Amino acid sequence: MIKFYLIIFIELIFFPILFIWNEIKKVLSRFIQLEKSKPNLFIPMDSEVIYVVHEWAGYPTVRQKTIKYIDKTFTCGLRFQLQRINSYRGNYKLRPILTVSDSTPRYLRRLRESEELKENMEVIAVKNEAMDFSGYAYVCHNIINEHKEQVVFFTNSSVDNYINCFIDTYAELFEKYKNLGLIGVSFSTKIYQSLLKNNFNPHVQTFFWVTKTSVIKRVMEKNGGRVPGENENYKLSIIRFGEAKLTKLVQKLGYDVAVVSEDENLEFFPPNNLYNNGFHQWKLPYGDYRLNNKFPNRINTLNRFL
Repeated sequence: MIKFYLIIFIELIFFPILFIWNEIKKVLSRFIQLEKSKPNLFIPMDSEVIYVVHEWAGYPTVRQKTIKYIDKTFTCGLRFQLQRINSYRGNYKLRPILTVSDSTPRYLRRLRESEELKENMEVIAVKNEAMDFSGYAYVCHNIINEHKEQVVFFTNSSVDNYINCFIDTYAELFEKYKNLGLIGVSFSTKIYQSLLKNNFNPHVQTFFWVTKTSVIKRVMEKNGGRVPGENENYKLSIIRFGEAKLTKLVQKLGYDVAVVSEDENLEFFPPNNLYNNGFHQWKLPYGDYRLNNKFPNRINTLNRFL
């Protein structure tokens, strides 16, 4: 919390300069042409895919979630994530992992009795300080094998209840696009946890994101051996220094970032640097993508002709 409000205080002091600089970068993006990232070293993908679900023990397995500002409510919950895993019949060997924060032996026992937890589901209790990132970080530090190149899905239980076949399609994107480092299904083009409302910082929203092990390891090396957000214990800090920073680091390392949009297209983020934030190259809606979606927090399928 202290770090977050220190940054806010700095923004307050230098507000006029920072505000003008954000506008200058938008203008510069019209004139400065950036080359696409040079491909990183490609390592053949392993046949095993890791699928991570993080849950807070205080949630019921089926719940209603409302997106603020548009008052749109949808059904979600852990039960549907488990159904996705149990119904998988794809081409990969799936390693399902459930991390649970604030869990108790009673909760885990009740979960196993009431829900379809298969024997191969690894259930791991984690702390709740960094919310979802507590679970994500545990997997990155303790499960991921740096000697294997694997696709890793990270998600929580706020994904809506619609179940479709997407795992193979998403995993295969990393084979097709050799420099792809991060995929999501939703994004925000600004950091809302800032006084500078004119900032343009596109980032993947982390209720669902997909990457590969070599990218995670390089991101952690770039971030002092930590997953962005894992040491934060304040919600606004987790978003700003976890979710938003993750995308920024992936791009800084020279990887491509993309989202599967609601109209089933794969949309790549434009390259950016200190002087060009990619504002005029941006083709998707501005702001929080969920505010424009017909089905917020849905795992979008990909057009099969792409």
